Amino acid sequence: MSVLAMDSSGARNGHALEMLTSAVPPEDPPKQQATPATETEPTSTTVLQDETPLVERVQGSRLWILTAALWISLFLSTLETTIVSTSLVSITNALNGFILRDWIVTSYLLTYTGFLTIYAKLSDVFGRKTMILFALAIFTIFSALCGASNSIIQLIIFRAFQGLGASGIYAMVMVIAPGLVPPAKYGKYMAIVSTVFIVASVLGPILGGVINTHSSWRWVFLLNIPGGVVAFVLLAICLPASEASSKLTMVQVLRSKMQRSTWARIDVLGMMLLLASSILLVFALEEGGTRFPWGSGAVVSTLVLAIVLGVAFAAWEVYTEKSSSRQEAVFPPSICKDRLLAAMLLYVLTRPPAFNILKPVL
Repeated sequence: MSVLAMDSSGARNGHALEMLTSAVPPEDPPKQQATPATETEPTSTTVLQDETPLVERVQGSRLWILTAALWISLFLSTLETTIVSTSLVSITNALNGFILRDWIVTSYLLTYTGFLTIYAKLSDVFGRKTMILFALAIFTIFSALCGASNSIIQLIIFRAFQGLGASGIYAMVMVIAPGLVPPAKYGKYMAIVSTVFIVASVLGPILGGVINTHSSWRWVFLLNIPGGVVAFVLLAICLPASEASSKLTMVQVLRSKMQRSTWARIDVLGMMLLLASSILLVFALEEGGTRFPWGSGAVVSTLVLAIVLGVAFAAWEVYTEKSSSRQEAVFPPSICKDRLLAAMLLYVLTRPPAFNILKPVL
């Protein structure tokens, strides 16, 4: 989904039209006096638009510090998908919740997968830096709360919010990282960033086992706090905001993000349909064959409802894109007209099942 969120570096049509009209000299004094008023308002509404490519503003040591911060963030969020598995028994024994043990993992995955596309779209509205700092803060705070949980229900709820933060970290790293280097170096750079998945998948179970043997299970979650704080500080310092926001005060930037015109761009219904469909689908696939039989009413009804909501989401996105409203579709259907992009999306959709299902069989 990172591809979908990488198109906000240019100015929007409304801003471009205003620049065009402002270049025409006024014919009478009254219109000349009104011109500054119309120009000052878009200054804040265009805070989130980058005028210079990120690759030209992040170079040298700043690039590598920023890369380290992104790597740490992605490593911690990915680690949480594997490190818990070896500590489930200790956690459930301590919290007396063995029957709900699967939900410690499932609650994290539900919000992790459900919010990926939503984060990518919200970053078009509120900015990349704002969203990754928000996600990292949520992830770090709720990692601490997971470590302080006193009941299995508390842990499941906090894990869901931890997954919410991890989802934003993954989405934003996949959006930000490609823009940090020129196209010629993209392959090598993304290979460096992608090593996080290998390291996390290998170290996760090992660290979980070591912590489970020599310390308290709470450190499975508490270990995210130091790295999360360091990554947050580095990103806040090294990741540049848009050039427009750098010319405004903090109050003006906050006002621009809270304006009604900014919130009007958000496709709330589309996001809710996508979120509900994704969560129901993940729930059915996670619980089917384990807690519930595949033919049970719980799994079948959940799958059917997920499909219905998915179709409703697709229909709503088509309507939103064709309508004259200010809402911006979460997933604009028109992007599928590009055959190359459509093929890439199909590949991304089918690759994980092929890797995770067929590989063990082979």
